[in-house]
Amino acid sequence: MSVDFLENELKVQLQHCIHSKVAVEFIKLSSNHNFRVTIGGSQYFCRIYRGNKWSKEQILAELHFLQKARAAGLKVQAPVALTDGIFLSELTTTNQHYALFEWCPGAHRYPTNWDEEFVFSWGAALGELHEFCKSYDVDTVKRPAHADVPWHRDLMNLLSQCDFQEQLMCTFRDEYEQVQSYFATLPTTNDVYGYVHYDFHPGNILVDGSDFWLIDFDDICHHWFVWDFAMVFHKLSGKAMNRKNEYLKSRFVAGYRTKTELKPEWEKRLRLFERIRHLFMLGWLASKRDEEKWAWLLPRYAKGHSNYLQGHSFGCELK
Repeated sequence: MSVDFLENELKVQLQHCIHSKVAVEFIKLSSNHNFRVTIGGSQYFCRIYRGNKWSKEQILAELHFLQKARAAGLKVQAPVALTDGIFLSELTTTNQHYALFEWCPGAHRYPTNWDEEFVFSWGAALGELHEFCKSYDVDTVKRPAHADVPWHRDLMNLLSQCDFQEQLMCTFRDEYEQVQSYFATLPTTNDVYGYVHYDFHPGNILVDGSDFWLIDFDDICHHWFVWDFAMVFHKLSGKAMNRKNEYLKSRFVAGYRTKTELKPEWEKRLRLFERIRHLFMLGWLASKRDEEKWAWLLPRYAKGHSNYLQGHSFGCELK
């Protein structure tokens, strides 16, 4: 489906349903199609969801969570009603769901040299989010558990379709089995397990002075809260398993602890969860192997992480 086609379809439908004066501007293609929408002079963010990623109920669960978080005072990009009480609609020609969100202030910040103040505030923003999630009633929502996220659940099947050599597949299969066994030993009480953002990198934060606005909750799921640290450490480590920027990682943890608790035994697990995230990132890349934007990265990522796995036994990061 071309961007121009979706842009036009969205404009026509919004003009018909909401307001005659609508402007639609494509922003980027990530996992979804994202647009800037101007309706009667007011700006909004619009996401057209991929049809095969989440069900209508799962998307509504995301929007419900964001409404509650915003009402509690969190700086998250909240959904905006399309009509009275309706937050999700469907493009009639493509059957794809779409939603409008607030247009948040601020700008993305992609530091080339990591700034200690930014990293500390980044940690505090995650801590505030997790503090809210610890009391959020997860029984009322239908987002997937960690094991049901598609590229977790189908990891080995996805990798088997990538023409990796058998030795490489054995390495990944052994790692996956050890991860599953490890996860089975972990508690899932509300203080350590609940909603996570899942993709908590700087591109999903808008910085407005001292305010951090959190955006793109499309992948929220039930997971251990330390999972959200894995993406942060991935970025601070330069996208590979190493000891780079250890001081800044400690500052992120310190910022986090100003908003919620992180017990020492869970802090000890952060580096192991960073390792585990690399494995499931392979699954995500494998699910995108036919897309030009990602196809080039998969073999390079697989080679790099397999080299690490072959030289480091599972759980060595706990020592």
